[in-house]
Amino acid sequence: LGWMPVAALGKELPRHDVMVLPSRHDSFGMVVAEAMACGLPAIVSDNVGAKELVTPGKNGTVVPVGDARALAEAMRWFAENEASLEIMKIAAREAATACDWAVYEGRVVEVLAGLAQETRT
Repeated sequence: LGWMPVAALGKELPRHDVMVLPSRHDSFGMVVAEAMACGLPAIVSDNVGAKELVTPGKNGTVVPVGDARALAEAMRWFAENEASLEIMKIAAREAATACDWAVYEGRVVEVLAGLAQETRT
């Protein structure tokens, strides 16, 4: 489908079952968090920074980068396990809350407070 604006992405993502991002180089695929917020479990490579949101077997899976067989097996598993997919969709939404702006703000405040404390000692 190519690039699309955020509003269109928010409408498109829920039409799918799984997010697949087997990237070789990705600092933090924000699209993974966006997809998970829409209830999509994620299949990502171990080079995707957003792999930190993925708990294998709970809300997605992480495959070795460049391993086409592992990627194909992961996609096949999702295609063959629709009942598990429904449970994983709920877990994906829950995991995406770690990227909520309020949570992010709290982390920034925590880090800055820690730095301030270090400079005082």
